Amino acid sequence: MAGGITETGEPYSAFVGLVYMFNLIVGTGALTMPKAFASAGWVVSLSLIAFLAFMSYMTTTFVIEAMAAANAQLRWKRREQEETYDSDTTSDYSDDDTGRGQSEPETKPILSV
Repeated sequence: MAGGITETGEPYSAFVGLVYMFNLIVGTGALTMPKAFASAGWVVSLSLIAFLAFMSYMTTTFVIEAMAAANAQLRWKRREQEETYDSDTTSDYSDDDTGRGQSEPETKPILSV
């Protein structure tokens, strides 16, 4: 299947990532930026670019916050499932080498395939 996840966990190759980045840069009009500056003027152009940079920063922050909230919710559900599983078992000792309350390593993906 095209676009599947590779063995390293990356969804696509570096070349495809470069093609996407090129499309983002050129597709948004980076080649027409000098003409836009000339037509609109320095003050208006710089103020609009500063405003758009701030808005890009804000939307990126919102996306990161949403990802963190989703991660916290998934970890909370996993912890609840582990607690119910632990309360259902009769043994107080487990063979796990991870202690209770320790978080999973950050290299582990949130959702497994």
